[in-house]
Amino acid sequence: MDLDGHKSVIMSLNVIGKHLAEHTRDKRRGAQVQERLATVNRRWEAVCAAASIWQAKLQTALMGNAEFHSTISDLLIWTETTEETLHKLAAEEGSEEAALRERASRILDIRAEVERCEPRVASLHEAAQHLLTQRQDDQCSAVRERLALLSRRLQLLLQLCSQHLTQLSQVLGHDYTSSLASLASSGLYESAEFSRPTSPSSLSASFHSDMHDSYLVEGEDGVVRRCYKFFGRVMRAALPIQALMLLMLGVATLVPNSEDDYACSMANNFARSLDPMIRYPDGPPPI
Repeated sequence: MDLDGHKSVIMSLNVIGKHLAEHTRDKRRGAQVQERLATVNRRWEAVCAAASIWQAKLQTALMGNAEFHSTISDLLIWTETTEETLHKLAAEEGSEEAALRERASRILDIRAEVERCEPRVASLHEAAQHLLTQRQDDQCSAVRERLALLSRRLQLLLQLCSQHLTQLSQVLGHDYTSSLASLASSGLYESAEFSRPTSPSSLSASFHSDMHDSYLVEGEDGVVRRCYKFFGRVMRAALPIQALMLLMLGVATLVPNSEDDYACSMANNFARSLDPMIRYPDGPPPI
């Protein structure tokens, strides 16, 4: 159940609904919005409570599952035995090419077995991640420690295989490390890297604190947000006008000109307009 994703939706609804209820002109509609928000919040708390109860039941069922614990124990024993086998292979004497190739083949088989175990370990970690994260009793802590130990051993086995294959590649002149990409080598099972999901009970508790903080931030940043909105409206209104003026200026610079265009303006300039001009309505006088 993706409660973390739905929590953000509920918080957004509360913020928007509160804003609409406070700024609407119809008080009756505002009261209806607040009432519906209160109903949604009560249902959300009920869902979180039901999910918390469901999670507790799943935790109890997982801790009482004998197959879960036996799988972890079997994998721990297998990783310990495999580590001893790798150390024995590294301590073997003999420099014949056939013996070295046989040793490389056995190490490749071990590495393949380790990689086949990775999905099983991933499923165990996923179950513990979703169900045992919030419990702090001794039994759950022991399970988490055993899973962390199993992860470290898997990574150690892959590192040992890589080191031995690198040495054998240098001696034999054949690259055995070309396909060493692995899930565990990227630190997937490192317990410190797990993203711990939020429990339903803590989700319900943090919901109210987040809502309170969001209301405070909304009140403090309201003036700044309105200023930004006003500035954005001014820019959107002025930008088309400025673009049109720039376009007209560019078109004016592209119009060709000649000396004839300025003949009248050069002849009838301001200085000549001050000279007295005599008009003869019946024609010029005889000379």
